[in-house]
Amino acid sequence: MNSDSLFLRIKRGELSAFNEVYKAYYNKLCYIAWHMLGDRSLAEEVSDDVLFYLWDHRHDIKDISIEGYLVKAVRHASLNVIHSAQHRNEQYAQSFSVQGDKLFLSLFADDDPLKNILSDELSRQLDDAVACLPEQTRRVFIMAKLEHRHYQEIADELGIVVPTVKYHVKCAMKQLADALKHHLIFLLINTIVTILS
Repeated sequence: MNSDSLFLRIKRGELSAFNEVYKAYYNKLCYIAWHMLGDRSLAEEVSDDVLFYLWDHRHDIKDISIEGYLVKAVRHASLNVIHSAQHRNEQYAQSFSVQGDKLFLSLFADDDPLKNILSDELSRQLDDAVACLPEQTRRVFIMAKLEHRHYQEIADELGIVVPTVKYHVKCAMKQLADALKHHLIFLLINTIVTILS
């Protein structure tokens, strides 16, 4: 594999070149990150982030040795995770975003009408946020997260590769978290005020 020509192809926006890089280096990057972090899913997340950063910022990155760049980037990203209090806060915020409705709704008695109103409002907000996703991202997200289908199955059905499926899911989760965070914070404050009143 000629990494110079691969990088030029990535800079030109050739998704097939990115997929070649992903296949060639993903396992190595996961191993490096896992060795540093001791957590497989976190290592995969860091490796995905580094690879997707390469793709998203391909026009800004100067000519590089792909392997050297990726190895250095995954080590740096892993160190950031280890030392970052912000990561712990983001993990809390992410679980809060995903499970926020359960937290709010558990504060109410089953027969409390406010519980149903909040549940309906959260559901509507989520539906609106999903509807605003780009078409392919929305389709992949629904298949992966709502239909609970495996990434390989989604890739086969849509004629794409697993890294592209992961990329769409990651983008969808970020957009949904951004869209819902203000709503969930407002509901939390409102719930606390109601309880304390």
